[in-house]
Amino acid sequence: GGKDNTFLRLDAGEPIGVEQWVAIEPGQTYRLKFDVRPSHANTKVVVPICEKWLLTSARCVEPGVDLGALKGAWRSVEVEFDTQALMPPASPLIRPIKLALTHAVAQSTIDIDNLHLVGPHGQDLLSNGDFSHGLDHWFFSISGTLHAHWRTHSLFLGVLFDQGWLGLLAICAVLGIAIVRGTRAAWRGDLLATGALAAICGFVVGGLLDTQIDAPRFLWLLLLLVWACVRPGLQAKPNYDQRKQTPAPQAKEPN
Repeated sequence: GGKDNTFLRLDAGEPIGVEQWVAIEPGQTYRLKFDVRPSHANTKVVVPICEKWLLTSARCVEPGVDLGALKGAWRSVEVEFDTQALMPPASPLIRPIKLALTHAVAQSTIDIDNLHLVGPHGQDLLSNGDFSHGLDHWFFSISGTLHAHWRTHSLFLGVLFDQGWLGLLAICAVLGIAIVRGTRAAWRGDLLATGALAAICGFVVGGLLDTQIDAPRFLWLLLLLVWACVRPGLQAKPNYDQRKQTPAPQAKEPN
């Protein structure tokens, strides 16, 4: 494997790797097969499969293979493992499960190709496991404590990188409409819109130096603030008494 085609090479250093979501069920038996070529001997390949959303992992299974004295040549390896350690199927809170590829042996590299995760019914659960399409279906991954090394420290640059120019224009339009509508509502005395407008302004200022919507809860908060500024049914609330003033009775002239 990997001699004349595309393969993945992992270098040593901080635990930065790639990962892919997999449809693994707890309590089943799976087989992991791949071709590997380490640059140094006495290398052990560990492939963590964890319940994970973005950064922090929960329960994991870590099938591994000790490569012994092998170095500089391709070798096909296979390991069988079960998923008893993952969350039971009856649990109402099933987390996404990801398979990750990392390498942390100092001053060495490891090449991986033809990766297959075979389910209990013989189906391959990985997409682009031979890396013939580059890193399609694979995403960069890092330990939750080291995410600051690779994240985009700008809300707008992050959206541009993830969604392109259309995505950047869309979020700018949404924020612009929310600020304009929220300003009008605040001028009319709407307290909810006033608070939401202040929060959105702080969100935009902070977004110049950090990416704040890389977690679902923060994106949901931003959408709630936008809704508070543009929600239908905003009515003008005058801050003065609009009751009709009854004209004072005029004194009658003496006859």
